Amino acid sequence: MPTDGTNQAQELNNDEKITFTDKQQERVNELIRDAMGRAGREAKTEAETLKSELSSLRNELNEAKQTLSTAKTGKEKKDAQGDIEALQAQINEIQNAHKTVTQEVERWKTTAQKAVEEKNEYKVRSEQERKAYALRDAAQKINPFDVNDVVQATKDSVVWDEDKKAWSVINPENGQPRLNSGLYPMSLDEFFTEFAAKKPYLVRGSAKPGIGSSESGRTDVANNGKYTVDQIFGKNSNSKLAQQLAKQDIKEYHRLKAIARDSGLIA
Repeated sequence: MPTDGTNQAQELNNDEKITFTDKQQERVNELIRDAMGRAGREAKTEAETLKSELSSLRNELNEAKQTLSTAKTGKEKKDAQGDIEALQAQINEIQNAHKTVTQEVERWKTTAQKAVEEKNEYKVRSEQERKAYALRDAAQKINPFDVNDVVQATKDSVVWDEDKKAWSVINPENGQPRLNSGLYPMSLDEFFTEFAAKKPYLVRGSAKPGIGSSESGRTDVANNGKYTVDQIFGKNSNSKLAQQLAKQDIKEYHRLKAIARDSGLIA
């Protein structure tokens, strides 16, 4: 009857695929890169050592040749010639070793560069996937006809803020953070609510409010009780509504004015 130890050994021998979380996989990749870096540094050190030894042997070879040229007796000439042959053999051996190690160093350089490129590619791909998920999640709340169209239209207006560890809404033309009516950084939900108001044709069951009636013009496409940009600014705006908003909520007035400038409704 098999012992517990035998059962454990059999379990360990089973071909089971090991999976890692993104964080664990990144740590594994770091360990691999560190190991490759150490191996590359060792190969480079060895190459430098061989280069130094080669230089010393060449100096000794030159001295042996000089000795041979001044040798007077047959024994002196034979000894000098023997030294030359031995030194030349060592030089040939080290040259071959140096060539091999140099090739190894170049291989490690290529491998290390590839590892860096793969890391950067993984980071970019991971951030793109996280961004797409965040945009889709926020865009779904405005009930779009096609969420992919909305994500594509808004992706340049949202970036990851590494300091705040959060998504930030920006003006894609200058990269500056967008502010809401309270003059605080605009949230994704606020951004997409504004987007729906500016592009009602992308949102289900939405229509622009009529112009000329203050009652019909009080709600935007999201029915959230705010005026749309083109009601307050631009060639089709209602000056009466604009004056009313400026008196009731000056911050909202300035916010819509900034949006109007961004979208080209006003200069």
